[in-house]
Amino acid sequence: MKSVVEPLEGNKVKVRIELDDAEFTTALDEAWGTIAKEASLPGFRKGKVPKQVVKSRVDASFARGEAIQTAVPRAYEDAIREHEIDAIDQPDIELDEGAEEGPVIFTATVEVRPELTLEGYGSLEVTVANPHPADDEVADQIDKLRTQFGGLVDVERAVGQDDYVTINLVASRDGEEIAGMTAENYLYQVGSGGVVPELDTNLVGLEQGESSTFEAADPTAAPSEADEDDADDSQATITLEVEVLGIQERELPELTDEWVADATEFESVAELRDDIVDRMSGQARDRAQSQVRNELATALVELVTDEVPEALVQAAAQEQLESMARMLSQSGIELGQYLQMTGQQPDEFRAQLTEEGARQAKVDLALRAVAADQNLAPSDEELDKELAHLAVHAEVELETARTNLADNGQMPALRADIAKRKAMDWLIDTASITDASGAPVDPELLKIDPHDHGHDEHSEEDEPGDGANEGDAADTGQPTGADVVEDDAEIDPEDEA
Repeated sequence: MKSVVEPLEGNKVKVRIELDDAEFTTALDEAWGTIAKEASLPGFRKGKVPKQVVKSRVDASFARGEAIQTAVPRAYEDAIREHEIDAIDQPDIELDEGAEEGPVIFTATVEVRPELTLEGYGSLEVTVANPHPADDEVADQIDKLRTQFGGLVDVERAVGQDDYVTINLVASRDGEEIAGMTAENYLYQVGSGGVVPELDTNLVGLEQGESSTFEAADPTAAPSEADEDDADDSQATITLEVEVLGIQERELPELTDEWVADATEFESVAELRDDIVDRMSGQARDRAQSQVRNELATALVELVTDEVPEALVQAAAQEQLESMARMLSQSGIELGQYLQMTGQQPDEFRAQLTEEGARQAKVDLALRAVAADQNLAPSDEELDKELAHLAVHAEVELETARTNLADNGQMPALRADIAKRKAMDWLIDTASITDASGAPVDPELLKIDPHDHGHDEHSEEDEPGDGANEGDAADTGQPTGADVVEDDAEIDPEDEA
C-alpha cells in the first residue's frame, strides 16, 4: 500500500491511498469466499458451492465491488495508523481509480484534531481548599467522638442552641388539634429542625416552666400559585403552644489518656489526635487535588478562543451519556426511567450533555496545547513505565501490551494521555494556588500518582443528571482508564478531557 497525506484547510487532511496488487488480490479472494458461502445453487448445499462454480455463475464486477468495500476501509485504517493521523470524525472516501479494473486508488478526506495556540496559561490564579485540616476542624472531630460517649445533665438556665429540652407540644390548625404534631414529655434537641424551624427559634431563651405560643408555616400545605408568584404572607399557618418541662445539655467526657484508652483503640490523646489528623489530611488533600484540577480546567476553558469541532463536542457528550447509562444500570435504572424520575426532558438533558461536551473538548485541546508548547511529550522511559503498569493491570506481558496498543493504533493516544497529565502537573507547578485565607499551597500536595487507585478518575460525587459534572472536566489530568487486553481486542486508552 502506498499513501500520501496532504494537509487541507479547516483542520482536515486528504489521504491518497493506492492498494498493492497483493492486498487487493487477498480482498478479492475473501470476497469470492464470502459469496461462495452465501450462494445457493441447484445441486449444491448452501455454503458448499465450489468457488470456481460460483465464479462461473456470478459477475466478476460484483465480487470486485465487494472486495473494494472490504479493502478500502482496511487500507484507510492502516494509513491512519502509519501516519499517526489524529482523525476525529468519519472520513469522506472517494474511489478515484479501479472500480472496474486496474489498481485501486482512493482518496479519504477526514477532520483531524486541531492544534490550538493558547495564551496566558502560564499565569493562572486559582483558589482551593486547604489540604491541611484546621485545628478547630480536628477539635470538632474529637468532640464528635466524645459526644458519642457523653450523657445528658440537667441545667438551671434558659434554653440555648443544641440543648435537649423536655416539652409538651400542642399544634392546631383552625382551632383543631393536629394529632401527629402533639406530644407530652417529648425530648427534643434545639436546632435539629425536627418539627418546624419556628419551634427552634421560639424555644431559645425560655426557662423551665415557661411557655410560648406562636404561628408557623404549615408543613403539610402545598404552596399556592399566589405563594409561588408573590412569596407573600398568604401561606397557610398552624398554631403551636410549647411548654418547657426540663432543660439538659450533653456533658462530654474529659479528654484524657485514660478515657481515650478506654473508649478507643488508641492509648493516648496524642495518638488519637494524630490518627484524626492523618485521616482528615488525606481527605483534605483529595478535595484539594480534585478542586485544583477543576479550577485549572475552568481557567483553561476561558483561554480557548478557537471554535471547537462539533465532532469532538459530540464525542465527549456521547461518552458522558454512555458513562451515565452504565452507572444507572448498576442500580437497575434505565436512562429513560431516570429522566422521568427527575422530570427532565430529553432535549434539555441532551443540551446539558452537549454543553459539558464542549467544555471537556476545550480542556482536552488546551492541555494538548500546553504539552506541545512546553515540550512535555513523554520520554521512552515514561512510556515504558505506563505500558508496564497497563500490562500488570491486564495480566499480560509488557511486549504483548505494547504490540496490542500498536496494532490497534492506540500508541499516539497513550502518548497524548501521558502528555496531558504532565501538562496538568506543569500547570499546578506554575499557577498561583492559594487557599481561602490567601496562603500559598504547596503544589506537591496537589499532584496525583497516576497509578494510585485511591484516586479513581470518577471518584467525584458523580450524580446522574448533573449534566455538567465539574470532576469530569479535568479528568485529563487524572490516570488514564486504558485497558490492555490480550490478542487483538480493541483498546482505547485515551480519556477525552
